[in-house]
Amino acid sequence: MLTNQRTRNNILEEIKMSVYDIRSPIMFLRILQTNAINLSFRDKRLLDSATQRIIGVVDSMDKLLQNSSENDYEVNEVKLINLSSVIEKILLEKKYVYKNLNIKFAYIPPIYAKDCLIQSKNDNLERMLSNIINNAVEACDENGIINVSLELKNKMLYLNIVDNGKGMPGEVLQKLRNSITITFGKENGQGIGFRQIRETVTKLCGSLTIKSILGIGTEIQIILPCYI
Repeated sequence: MLTNQRTRNNILEEIKMSVYDIRSPIMFLRILQTNAINLSFRDKRLLDSATQRIIGVVDSMDKLLQNSSENDYEVNEVKLINLSSVIEKILLEKKYVYKNLNIKFAYIPPIYAKDCLIQSKNDNLERMLSNIINNAVEACDENGIINVSLELKNKMLYLNIVDNGKGMPGEVLQKLRNSITITFGKENGQGIGFRQIRETVTKLCGSLTIKSILGIGTEIQIILPCYI
């Protein structure tokens, strides 16, 4: 009985995280819908990408509700994905969503971008990157700068996201490093986004480090195995 209750609680927690993650692409769709007359080819691609992200999250919720085996679910969905391409897609979306904030997103794909392959579920990877970028934007004032870089060394991919936002105090940073769910600087935040980031990195057999200085900014580094 206790085991069944824990399983149910885990499912409800996963659904809660999925509902949270739906908010970002929905916000993007709403912005596009207000400018839906004569959409350009680029905007149509962005609209399709956001729609597919929503479908992926909803599909995940549906499988959880059907009590699918978590292991089977992971194996069936994992595939080789180009990390650089996903970064470009998410940043293109964020540039559109946050264009009124004058946030600058900087990313130059490495010359070996085609080799930046990881094994992942595509929706998990996109949600992770979306959460990281959203957190960085929310930490920045207008005219903020978010720098993203990707480097391949010794068959490991080093992903760095650096912002010049308000940063975090030491006590908040320490709790994040200790996997304590916490939010900082968000009136209605629940800390769900960062938990999803950490859990996705763990599933990808990677590591995550976070550095932050109050009033200066934050740097997140994710190291993932590369499959080339």
